[in-house]
Amino acid sequence: MGFAYKLVLSLDEDTGYENFYILDLPIKKVKQTTIAFEDQAELGRLFDADVLVKDKNAAISRRDLGPSPRKCFICDRPAKECARSRRHSVAEMQDYISELYAKNVK
Repeated sequence: MGFAYKLVLSLDEDTGYENFYILDLPIKKVKQTTIAFEDQAELGRLFDADVLVKDKNAAISRRDLGPSPRKCFICDRPAKECARSRRHSVAEMQDYISELYAKNVK
């Protein structure tokens, strides 16, 4: 599903690449699409697609729409739970990401 968009800012930070787009669509539809991408596209798990609303100080969250929280790459528990407890080593996560990338990017 494609949307008309305008790229307004692109950053290359230590934490990774960040792009900011403007879309003229209902907020709920945009967030539902980002959730579907993150959950269903094999590489989507590597992305964090936030939906910011003009004139608001917060992003629309998954919780606002009802889907379950993002799952951990390694064990499928809630990702925040694993991140908070540091359940998996950095090496474990890097290995998973490298394998996923090798499998999907040619």
